Amino acid sequence: MKVLKVAIVTNKLEYHRFTSKIISCDVIIEHENPFTYLKLFSLNFKKSEFYFIGLRLPDVYLIKLLKNRCSRLVVLQHAFNENNNIKSFSYFLNNAVKFIMWLFSILITNLFLYKIKYNTKTSCYYFTDYYRKRLNTIVKNVLYHKCGEPDPLNFGSKEKILIEDQIINYFYVDEPLTRTLGISLSREKKLISDLITEFHINKLFVKLHPRSSKEKFAGLPNIVLTDSIYSNSKTLIGYKSNLLRHPFKSEKFIELSRAKLSWHIKDYNFSKSGSYSNDVKNNIKKHEINSV
Repeated sequence: MKVLKVAIVTNKLEYHRFTSKIISCDVIIEHENPFTYLKLFSLNFKKSEFYFIGLRLPDVYLIKLLKNRCSRLVVLQHAFNENNNIKSFSYFLNNAVKFIMWLFSILITNLFLYKIKYNTKTSCYYFTDYYRKRLNTIVKNVLYHKCGEPDPLNFGSKEKILIEDQIINYFYVDEPLTRTLGISLSREKKLISDLITEFHINKLFVKLHPRSSKEKFAGLPNIVLTDSIYSNSKTLIGYKSNLLRHPFKSEKFIELSRAKLSWHIKDYNFSKSGSYSNDVKNNIKKHEINSV
């Protein structure tokens, strides 16, 4: 029996950065493109497996609907940080289009309440305890699998990120702060300008985030944009990107404070790049063998 694999993501970029690193899916449903939800009408839920890569509002609605209506539900984790901070008005304004698309997707979700009930096997592959606790408040009877941490050079990037061994003074791991913090583009540019001035940076190497535009660095002095990471950078700079968890050989870390929107120095403590993708793939493979 052919079982369709369905990816539930916020957009195609997220699929290529995360879900595709674990499993190749036949159908992609995007929260930011409600028209893709129409593909669900043609699916036989009893012969479909759904793979989620987050627990955002449209994910939650769809998980609740699909539970006991499809063959299998698989919930994956992609971020380390809890996304439950109080949001500012500017945050909602900067993300307004996304949230409107989410609303339409949620409304379309209600059209599938007619689907016949079915005994769904639900699994969650997580690497932080908060993620397990959060899903447990949404649905019950989930088989949880604790996995190693992901390798940020692969899980989160369309292509595997290369490592440069050159010793440099400053390396900035970029994030789209207009989206994550809800600040304006001009405010983000000023933050980067202040960083360069305050720490007397002669040359700043920048790993551009996949959702960022090069435009925000236009006009700023001594910026070197790169697709690689410099693991031997003496000073690492960033906010909360998963890529910061790579074991850099840095002496210092300049962190952006969310509360003060200013930069401060702290000791750098590196993490261990783990085996999340392989842990999940191996477990899914075992499930497929046992299901034959």
